[in-house]
Amino acid sequence: MGDDLEKFKEINSMPYKDQCVWFLNAYWAKGIMIGADKTQAEEAWQWYQTCVEIDPKGEEGNELDEVQAHRLLEKHGSTLTVKEMREVMREIDVDFNKYVSLSEFLVYKFGVDWKELVNSITEQGDGGVQLAEAGNLVEEAQRQLADCQAKAETAKAEEADAVAKEKEAKDTKAAAKKRASEAKSAEAAAKKSEEAARKSEAKAVEAERVATEQHEKAVAAEQEAVAKEDEARAHAEAAAEAEQASLEAEAAAKEAEANAVKEAAEAKVAEADAKEKEKSFAIAEKAAQKAEDAEIAAQNELQKILDEIEAEEQAVADEEARLEGIIADEATGIVKRGKAQNELAQLKATDPGPLMAAKLKQEAAVRKQEKFTQAAAIARAEAQRALKPFEEARLEAEKQRQEADEAAAAAAEARAEAVSARESAQAARKAADASHSEATKLRKAATSARERDEKARNSAEAARAKAEREAQAASEARAAAEAARAEAEAAAEAAEAAAEAASEARASAVASREAADAAVTTSVAAFKEAAAALDNLKVLFANSNKGNQWFMDRKLEEAKKGMSKKQLAALAPRRSIRISYRK
Repeated sequence: MGDDLEKFKEINSMPYKDQCVWFLNAYWAKGIMIGADKTQAEEAWQWYQTCVEIDPKGEEGNELDEVQAHRLLEKHGSTLTVKEMREVMREIDVDFNKYVSLSEFLVYKFGVDWKELVNSITEQGDGGVQLAEAGNLVEEAQRQLADCQAKAETAKAEEADAVAKEKEAKDTKAAAKKRASEAKSAEAAAKKSEEAARKSEAKAVEAERVATEQHEKAVAAEQEAVAKEDEARAHAEAAAEAEQASLEAEAAAKEAEANAVKEAAEAKVAEADAKEKEKSFAIAEKAAQKAEDAEIAAQNELQKILDEIEAEEQAVADEEARLEGIIADEATGIVKRGKAQNELAQLKATDPGPLMAAKLKQEAAVRKQEKFTQAAAIARAEAQRALKPFEEARLEAEKQRQEADEAAAAAAEARAEAVSARESAQAARKAADASHSEATKLRKAATSARERDEKARNSAEAARAKAEREAQAASEARAAAEAARAEAEAAAEAAEAAAEAASEARASAVASREAADAAVTTSVAAFKEAAAALDNLKVLFANSNKGNQWFMDRKLEEAKKGMSKKQLAALAPRRSIRISYRK
């Protein structure tokens, strides 16, 4: 099995043509007996043709991938899903390379044994190489013949076309000369018309300029009048609003003045009442302050005496300390130290009792007086606290009364100003109404003037536009006439050149046609010679390579489909091999 599979892979690697020939040779006289039922050969041929068509490599290809294989089956009437296609691929792909060759397709299609196919060496017969080479020569000669015949037909058509173009060029030359003469006359007339149109256009432009200038002045005057009217209307509206506001302000000022006078009177009454209430408490506070001042003076006097006693005590202590320092200082002379001891003894011998008694008595007096002073301070503070609310009430009442007086004065002044403002606003409103009325009259007059001038300007614009259109049309007509004249002259020159070129082209086409006819004759002879050589080989190998011979005849028949009647007629003396390949 391994050797057979390798052989099958070798067959699969051959081009589609060789695979198809191998299959036809193998089963021409055995198995499915293709020689007895040539519709099978035709079917194999169609599969071969489709493979060549689908494979980008064409004749050089040998196998198809899954997508290409799907297309092949669809073209031959097998519509499969992707899943079904993959199952078929597994069945067809004998060598498991995920590609399908033509041989594998034919094995699948005709249901033959692939091992039998690869071992059909004898059926391939002798002379296959010679037959194939001869067939290739015939095909090459046929291709050359077809090419020469096509060139001959093209040359003949080109000759006829050149003759027609030569006649057409001569006719065109005569017509072009006539059009050039007519174009010159038309150009002169167009220039004259353009000149007249330009003069009319200039007059219309000047008239439009004057009308536009007048219209612009009217528009400016109208805009100025509208602006003044708007300004006057705004002044009148503002004056009316100011008048109304001044009336409201005057009424509000009168009401505010009345309220302020009332509040001022009430504030004066409240101030008098607060002063009366404050008076009695102020007297009590002054008495308490006076009593406190007397107690403080007595306390200060007692404290002064106590301070003098304490100062005397301190002087004695300081003297003792000084004398003790002298005594303790060994650097001091003995006389001075002795004197210090005597003075210290005398100082200590002095009785401190009277001074101590005076101090104690004075301290008791100071403490007693402190109580009197403190009681007086409390009484004075209590009197101040009792007085403070009434004092604050009096100050607040004074403040309110002062503010009320000021408010009443301000209200009276505001009322007077409001009256003056109202009178001024009334006068301003009357003046603004008069100014607005006058501005409206002026604006209406300016609008009428603007409308009149606008109509005049529109008429001038229309006249200018018409003149421009006529001038533009005249210019275009003149330009067109110039272009037509130039075009006609160029066409005349081109027609002259074209006539000469057409004559040359006709002569060249005749020469090309004659050369092509000669080439056809030569190609027919070469094709007949190659075909005769192929027929001789078929006689020589009459009992082998039957599938290969059928395949070559089928290719020749296919090639004849593209031949012209003239080519087929030239081949008539050769005996055609008629085979049946249609169902």
